This record gives sequence, structure tokens and C-alpha cells, in this order.
Amino acid sequence: MMDKEMIQTVLTEEKREYYTDPDSGLRCFDENELTYVEEPESGIFYPNIVMEESEQSLSKWGMMRLNYIKDHKNVLWSELTLTMKLYQHCLDVQEEALEMHQQLLEKRIEPYRHLQSEDYFTYLQTLNNMINQVDEIVANELIYV
Repeated sequence: MMDKEMIQTVLTEEKREYYTDPDSGLRCFDENELTYVEEPESGIFYPNIVMEESEQSLSKWGMMRLNYIKDHKNVLWSELTLTMKLYQHCLDVQEEALEMHQQLLEKRIEPYRHLQSEDYFTYLQTLNNMINQVDEIVANELIYV
């Protein structure tokens, strides 16, 4: 004898309009603004989630944010992936990180600009230290939150 949940599932499946994807030849249906594609071996339908494309690629900061969300923020990862806003989110964080990095570096290096003409190697050493410090600040303020 079937229980109510199983009957509801059967009724829901009967209302779906299945079609065959012309590119892959797999059975599909659309529901909740997503396309579900049948796994041929198991017969299970999985959402067909594709990362949106953009002309702009992710730099160091965008990739760091992407990897952090994927590894540590499962709910945010799922939400951004399902709404197809993950790439745009990473681009926005990347842009903000680049601006913040540039502003902080300019402020920090200004008192040491005179070293550029007096002692260039000390200036380069100071600049590298400042870049590393600013990298840490930007990462902790924008990427790992």
C-alpha cells in the first residue's frame, strides 16, 4: 500500500513536462527556474547549474574569495551558485579589494618615497614589506569574511 508522500511524488512527476536536450540527448525538465538533467546510469535528475561567463576574469582576489566561499561558507556558496550570482559576487569583491589595496599602499608608502632616489634597495625592501602588510589587511577585511 502506498503512503501519502509517495502518492504526492508520483502525482508531481506526472505533471512534469519532460524533453530531450538536443546537445546531450539527455532527458530533462524545468522546475523552480532550473533545468534538471537525468543521470543516465541512476535515473536521478540533477540541477544543471552552469557558472555564468563574463569578459572579465578573476584575479588573485576574486579567486581567493571564490575558494574561501567554496571551502568555508557552504550556505553562501549554494545560494550564490543556485542564483547564478557567484561569479558577479567574486568580481565585486575583487574590484573592492583592488581599490582598497591601492589606497592603503599609497598611504603607507608615501613617507618612504624619498628613499626611492636615495637608497633604492631599502626602498624596494620597504615597498615589499608594505605590499605584504596590505595584502594581509585586504585578505582579512574583504576576502575571509
